[in-house]
Amino acid sequence: MLTVDSLIRKGYFPEELSPIFSTETLADTLNTIIPNISNFPDKPASATKHSIPRVKHLRRMLSIPNPLLQIKLCNTIEDNWNTIDGFLSNTKMTLTKPVICKIQKELSHDYVIIRIFRFNRH
Repeated sequence: MLTVDSLIRKGYFPEELSPIFSTETLADTLNTIIPNISNFPDKPASATKHSIPRVKHLRRMLSIPNPLLQIKLCNTIEDNWNTIDGFLSNTKMTLTKPVICKIQKELSHDYVIIRIFRFNRH
């Protein structure tokens, strides 16, 4: 089952982002944020843009959502995960479905990333 903690801790930042960026501290404070989440006003927010190098002189733009809005979304996903998973498991409208998996990422030390959604063909 997916939890807000796992979605924020392991699935919030794009995997292309340098490992120096982490959501560990944000995930560690979820016990303080979630009980007070209704105290924050519902306001639209823009994603933060981050540019990473690609081949030659090309750049790839990554978008990182507002943390509060991402936590609210993850909370909704956690609250409704059984319904979402049941729908995605039985639908004929998609060729893919989310699975929880581990992926090795090559770094100087054996660093393992848990990637929350990896889409596999049925």
